[in-house]
Amino acid sequence: MNEWFGKLTENIKKIWGNLTKVQKITIVAFISSSIFFIVLFGILSSRVQYEPLFTELEAKDAALIKDYLEKKGLKYKISGNGTTIEIDKKDKYVVRLDISKEGLMPKNGSVGLEIFDNTRIGATEFDKKMMFLRAQKGELERTIRALEQVKNSSVNITPGNNSPFLEERVGAKASVLLQLNPFQTLTEENIKGIMSLVASSIEGLLIEDVRIVDTNGNILSDRVEFDNDGNIANKKRIDLERTIAKDLEKNANSVLSVMGSGNAKVRVSVELDFDRESYQKEIFTTPTVEGEQLSGGLVRSTQSQNEEYIGNMNTAEGIPGTTSNIPGYVGVEDDSKSNSYNKNNNIINYEMDRQNSVFEKSIGNIKRITVSVMLNKNANYFKDREFNEDERIKFQRMVETAVGFSPSRGDRINVEALPFDNQIHESFNIALEKEAQRMRNLYISGTVLIIVLILVLIAYMIYRGVEAKKLKEQEEKAIEDLLPQFEEFELDDKMSVEDQERVDQENQIKQIAKQKPDEVANLIRNWLAED
Repeated sequence: MNEWFGKLTENIKKIWGNLTKVQKITIVAFISSSIFFIVLFGILSSRVQYEPLFTELEAKDAALIKDYLEKKGLKYKISGNGTTIEIDKKDKYVVRLDISKEGLMPKNGSVGLEIFDNTRIGATEFDKKMMFLRAQKGELERTIRALEQVKNSSVNITPGNNSPFLEERVGAKASVLLQLNPFQTLTEENIKGIMSLVASSIEGLLIEDVRIVDTNGNILSDRVEFDNDGNIANKKRIDLERTIAKDLEKNANSVLSVMGSGNAKVRVSVELDFDRESYQKEIFTTPTVEGEQLSGGLVRSTQSQNEEYIGNMNTAEGIPGTTSNIPGYVGVEDDSKSNSYNKNNNIINYEMDRQNSVFEKSIGNIKRITVSVMLNKNANYFKDREFNEDERIKFQRMVETAVGFSPSRGDRINVEALPFDNQIHESFNIALEKEAQRMRNLYISGTVLIIVLILVLIAYMIYRGVEAKKLKEQEEKAIEDLLPQFEEFELDDKMSVEDQERVDQENQIKQIAKQKPDEVANLIRNWLAED
């Protein structure tokens, strides 16, 4: 064992002796750094890394969790003025599951439906009602705190009065206090969602009777407009008018781009017609036969009636009344006369074409457009020209074409030129230009740096190639210088034993140099490096 260890030590010393100084320093540095990192890793792995188990705890919840951790013998740390409990990172999620299993999850002062887990036997109906209100309050607070924007919440409920007398009946009411997270706000939809959540959770509570206030004293519930048919229609109408106005402004600004950026302002007001109108129209025309329209119509039926009397006709004479009808009355003598009577009655029915049309005006058409155009009098466009009536009419026609102006519709347009105060706009443009110039400089500097690095790398590779070639030439020259020296030695019968051994060793070296030139070259390289 000792012999083997001695040979191993000798071999290590031999190998160490054949190393250059640079190689020795590299090996020592590598071993030292490895030992350092192993020791550092051991220290860091054995060190407890604390992470928050729960944050923003109420004092009661923090005390319960602290007692549980002490009973389990777990290391913990309290921070954040007693509102945060931290434990070892590797035990964080296991402990959280165990705490949930024990029913000790933080409630932030809210008591939910678990209040009924310990109901007293002698509890009255009033007690149960109050417990249910507390449970509703706690559950709502927990649900509202689940919102991303809400940090904490408090809900107060006033139950309704179910009186048998209608005039004494009072509905339920509720108020919600919200503490929002920093830099967070609630949209109208968020507020309406909270109001709907509270109203649907409490019997007899209307959404209009829910009040929401934040910790800054802002009444958030006043921002909500409840959806009835009138409000929805008006909101859609206003949104549609704004959308059309924005599109028309965009079209007008595009044609006024000749003025330059910031030198033209266009405002469009659009009024839409949402009235419903419908009417019917019935047209009769003569029929068309074989592609030609008849001038007199097509006869469908004819009816004729003729009456004719020729000869004497007795006409009624006498005094009108009953006197002439009494028997025995001597009337006036009838003088016969020669008379004639003719009557013709013709009815002709024609076949006519009938066309029925129903017209209904579409809603949402543009009723009126009002356009206001302001031009910068100090713009470069007006440096060599004056804003006169011809210029005004030219710009007016450009805008009229862009927005679809119609005089018959009652549209109005006004074009004026005034000097603009473009100091802020110019400062913004200067800042943008400076930022663009800075980015260009960065790109140029980065490109130059990359090119320089590439050139340096190429030069280094060329240098390494030249040095390697020189070193190889030196190695070949050294081998050529050594070989003749080896060849000078010849065996002599009169040589001493020491000379004979030296000659044998030299012959072996000569043979090795021929068989393994690379290894001999490495050995010579080490000699040259030590020298």
